[in-house]
Amino acid sequence: MNGMNQENSQQIVFEEDFYLNATAGNERWNEVSILDERGIVEARFVFSYQEKLGLRTIGMPPLVPVLGPWINPQVIESKSHDYIYELVSKIIAKLPRFDHFDQSFHHSRSDWLAWYWAGFEQTSYYTHLLTRETTASLFDSLRENTKRSLDKAQRKNSLTCQIGVPFPELFSVLENSYARQHLGNLSKMEMEPLTRLHQALIQNNRGTILGITNPKGQVLAATLLVWDSSFVYYLRGGVNSSSINTGAGTMAIWESIKFAHNMHRVFDFEGSMVKSINHFFRGFRPIPTPYSRISHSTSKYRLHRRASNLSRHFLGI
Repeated sequence: MNGMNQENSQQIVFEEDFYLNATAGNERWNEVSILDERGIVEARFVFSYQEKLGLRTIGMPPLVPVLGPWINPQVIESKSHDYIYELVSKIIAKLPRFDHFDQSFHHSRSDWLAWYWAGFEQTSYYTHLLTRETTASLFDSLRENTKRSLDKAQRKNSLTCQIGVPFPELFSVLENSYARQHLGNLSKMEMEPLTRLHQALIQNNRGTILGITNPKGQVLAATLLVWDSSFVYYLRGGVNSSSINTGAGTMAIWESIKFAHNMHRVFDFEGSMVKSINHFFRGFRPIPTPYSRISHSTSKYRLHRRASNLSRHFLGI
């Protein structure tokens, strides 16, 4: 055993073929694999590759928040750090030519040293993780204002949780949330991959939509949950504007946490670095957990960005 994080050996749902095919399509994601002499995959790296305006970019496929290099568990068990660093170096060497690289690595894939040696840069971001022994201890750890919000939702407003809410209900809630936060409208281009992803998650038993409903059966808040063998991820969610003060948003997160607990998995809030969202998440007393955003840009890309920014400035965009 070389002491590397064992979770690094576990495949995360975002790099599974069914997930990538649903969100990105067969032609919008790529991978680099390193095989041993027997043809067994020792390491794998998934990414998107696009060329636009003469610039080649390696990044994240749609609806994929984190990735990073996967290392075969047998390699982690039997090989040295130097051997694994060499595998990652081989991945980097096999990447297609690019002008800009930007990808967020899963928090369990924290060793980015080989990328540093190759000239890449790293920025730390934070997600939040939550696991407790019992549901009672989960509730006891909540902040008082979060408990009051839950009490309002359940006792005063008689809200209930429904698992397996139809996709249009989620999309309606997301549209409402986007409009309220002045994030624009959810376009058809965003709806189509979300629809495909939801269908693929259901078919592969890797996700569900959890809804909070009032006594009339109306969905006031909803979350799209995705899971793998270790984590339940909060991928998307929102609450209707008219229901902000009902406690529905708090209850949606709380029921999502309980759902993960019942599956014996860690709940991953998937961010956020936004101060107001971070403050809301911290009401559930999760553990702030860093993950890496790895980037690299050529001088050609940097010049293009500077020229683009100057153009926006002069045009007042």
